[in-house]
Amino acid sequence: MGWDGVTYLHKAAEYEKWAERARSCGRYDLAILYEIKAKEWFTVYKEWGEWGYMPLGNRLWMKTTEELKDIVKSYMEKAGATYIFMPPLDNEGNKTEDCDVIAIFLKLNVLFYIHVRSQTDYTDAWALEQVLGYSEQYENSFNDGMTNIGWVITTANKFEKREIYEEANKRHVRLINGDEFKKMLEDVGLEYD
Repeated sequence: MGWDGVTYLHKAAEYEKWAERARSCGRYDLAILYEIKAKEWFTVYKEWGEWGYMPLGNRLWMKTTEELKDIVKSYMEKAGATYIFMPPLDNEGNKTEDCDVIAIFLKLNVLFYIHVRSQTDYTDAWALEQVLGYSEQYENSFNDGMTNIGWVITTANKFEKREIYEEANKRHVRLINGDEFKKMLEDVGLEYD
């Protein structure tokens, strides 16, 4: 959505106006429904005013991608990763492969390639393509018979199109939205504010 606080307040006022019109026409049933919607929009406005736009009900989205990478690294440390690498940034900006965090769990013989995105509305298919490109390019560099797992972690509340989920499932990449990542952090006892 990406709306600002004024828009939320405007929506609340709009529903209050409709409720008033419904009452003046004797439609108290509609007036009640409009009042409920007005209260909902006002609640969203109050949350926005306190924290900024919050599609996830938390403040993860307010983190920069760099801060989010550090949070992912901390998560992997808490989860018991043996080694964690943060590959250098791609300065070309047009590479089809990208990975922000690599975590190796030697006891489990598992290697995670993780692409991180700090976004508000949705994450597009490019994130999936980048982590797939990276894992395919570097699979043999890090791999000694390890199981490779790709993750895309985003603070957005969804991925752009349904096809992304199907492609990720087919290619064995886990798509993790902001709500799910928030729960994962809580499960290992990490704070994210």
